[in-house]
Amino acid sequence: MKLYFNTSLPIWVIVLLFIVLSTATIYLYSLHKLSKPWSFWLPALRVTVIFLLLLALFQPILLELKKHMERGNVVVLLDNSGSMSIKDDYTLDEQVNVAWHLKMFPKKMRTYVFFEEAESVTKLKNNLNEYDKELKRVDGILNLGNLEKTLKETETLGDSLEKLNDDFETLLETIKKAKSKADYLNQDPKDKKLRKGWVRLETWQNIKGADIPSLINSPKYKKPANEIRLIRELVIPENIGNNYGCRLAGFIIPEKSGNYQFKISSDDQSQLFLSTDAEEKNLKQIANVKTFAASPIDFSKEPNQTSKAIKLGSGKKYAFKILFKEGNGGDHLTVQWLPPGVKKPEPIPSSCLAVNSSANENLQNRLKSFELNCEKVQKEFKNQEEKLKLFDKKKSVKENRTHLKAIIESSKKIRELYPTISQQLLELQSAADIELAESGNKVVDEALEDLKNKTRIDLVKYILNSKKIAILDSLKEKGDLAVFDMSEGKGPLKLDTLHELEAKVTKTSLGNRMDDIFKYYENKKIAALIVISDGNNNAGKTLVSIKEMAKEREVPLLAIGIGAPRAPKDIAIDHVITPKTGFKSDSIKANIVLKRNSFENSHINLKIFSDGELLAEKQVPPGKESRLVVTLGFVEERSGFLHYTVQAESLQGEVLYPNNEKNFSIQILKDPIRTLFIDEFPRWESRYCNMMLKRDQRIDLRTIFVASMKDGILETSKTAWPENQNDLNGFQILVMGDTNPGH
Repeated sequence: MKLYFNTSLPIWVIVLLFIVLSTATIYLYSLHKLSKPWSFWLPALRVTVIFLLLLALFQPILLELKKHMERGNVVVLLDNSGSMSIKDDYTLDEQVNVAWHLKMFPKKMRTYVFFEEAESVTKLKNNLNEYDKELKRVDGILNLGNLEKTLKETETLGDSLEKLNDDFETLLETIKKAKSKADYLNQDPKDKKLRKGWVRLETWQNIKGADIPSLINSPKYKKPANEIRLIRELVIPENIGNNYGCRLAGFIIPEKSGNYQFKISSDDQSQLFLSTDAEEKNLKQIANVKTFAASPIDFSKEPNQTSKAIKLGSGKKYAFKILFKEGNGGDHLTVQWLPPGVKKPEPIPSSCLAVNSSANENLQNRLKSFELNCEKVQKEFKNQEEKLKLFDKKKSVKENRTHLKAIIESSKKIRELYPTISQQLLELQSAADIELAESGNKVVDEALEDLKNKTRIDLVKYILNSKKIAILDSLKEKGDLAVFDMSEGKGPLKLDTLHELEAKVTKTSLGNRMDDIFKYYENKKIAALIVISDGNNNAGKTLVSIKEMAKEREVPLLAIGIGAPRAPKDIAIDHVITPKTGFKSDSIKANIVLKRNSFENSHINLKIFSDGELLAEKQVPPGKESRLVVTLGFVEERSGFLHYTVQAESLQGEVLYPNNEKNFSIQILKDPIRTLFIDEFPRWESRYCNMMLKRDQRIDLRTIFVASMKDGILETSKTAWPENQNDLNGFQILVMGDTNPGH
């Protein structure tokens, strides 16, 4: 039991009133000389009465409260649609990142410091913004001519600057210590090894000219490149800069023997060299671009862009070199090949590329760029420190403002460098993860191999059933756990059957399924709704509407994304637009909506089949469009309700095949459509309609103009009225004009 006061008056008012009334009562009684004990008891009784009367103003309430804890429902929605059957093509660094987060190998085996410190740089930037505000405030004081106060404020600036510098140095020291503890990041740079799947890209900046001689004759070309890194394909993306030159080098290792042709496309000039063996001294130019090619897949502008057929042996190393020069404007470089038996050029897979690399080369090259920018930041900090010392009250406002302006400009340079440093740290994390993947660590290798063999639905089952992650046990502690899949209308799954999940649901209706769950728990509290999905929502209610519904019910929505952070390589037939009906011997046109991802440089073959017979085919040329409409036509000589299949041939590297086909059906009519057209008079509209219908060979037209009948009898049998109900039912279309209802 607890006592509560329900008064609307402030308590201090009631207390003050009690004190005033009690004091007045005692004073009034003291004026009367009462005999004992009444001189004490009468005032005491009066004060007690006053206390009880005022207590009523407090409105005291005695309540007995009982606590009742109600557990909420923790709901998990699993995506088991068709797209969850994909095996994602993770890059090496992504493999390490995913496997590490899934605890597929011990946490201590991976150095994660670069990513963590990239987040720290964001905090440092926020601190720098506060420092900039202090600078502006000091600038305002200086503008007022108050030198004495300005000097005091510069002392505060000095303390802030010292903290910024200390925080930055702490960041660098943290990275240095963490790196020194990872053996795989500290290999001897003298150790050379053949790294498969990589080629070396060297880039020289600020060299004018668009031709190769301007690159190789430049003094800068004789010095180390501005940037050296390892890449996984013979491609330089479009529009990355001006006045630069590149050299790509490594080995090509064919997977099968035969004659190969190489093709090169670039903007501006480029040259492709290939050796007869692994020796660079035997390099010979086999193809080039003398002017420029309009697009990365334009291999036909100049005949010299394609090499002659060159015989290569399976598993043998052939040294190659590519020189590329960009002047101004657009820029790109692409090298592809025609393997034996292949008619269309295709990218050279990374499995056929290699380079002799020193240990940690990619990481070390990125570290150099990172350290260079860090030195710039530290230089600016030192510069500001020196400028702060130059402030002097003996100097004029103008002189002191010059120093302050220099500090503000220096701070601006640091602020511009921070995003670059943050990005470089993320790139260093990527490079470090690649080093771990290639370090030969048996435990890591087994984990990555296991990951590569898992589909998206396998990953979901792993997350749910792994004792290391123990996500279900953790959720059970939060509330009553229920797990649903994407089968609409079904209740929760049995927890002991989650290992049997299969990606068989034909459509992904996240919105509809979440709506089902909200209805299932209509009168119960949902503590949280956790969605585990690849995010592929292609049917049903929009997620926006569900989000609003969750907001109304105060249900937290949480998501666990499954799959690579980019769309998989895929060719998909989204849908097919065709007429519902057609006629025998007519030309049928099918508009095919095609979607492609990562195959912009490849030809796509589209075909239409019916009962195993090829009716039409078309080759879609390469292009940047991710969604396009392709029209295929064919003549149908059969009749009836016919079924067709449109198919896009799968390409190398594609991971999702079921969406390469789409079925459609068309009703093919053998006989023309019987049509009865009745009107009172041959009005202009009726005559026009009659004329247009007669022209259409698919229409068998009978026209009756009632008022034009001679003595109620039609002149020709063709225009006779239907003889009976069956005759009338034989017409498939009846067109009624403005006829007299009295007929």
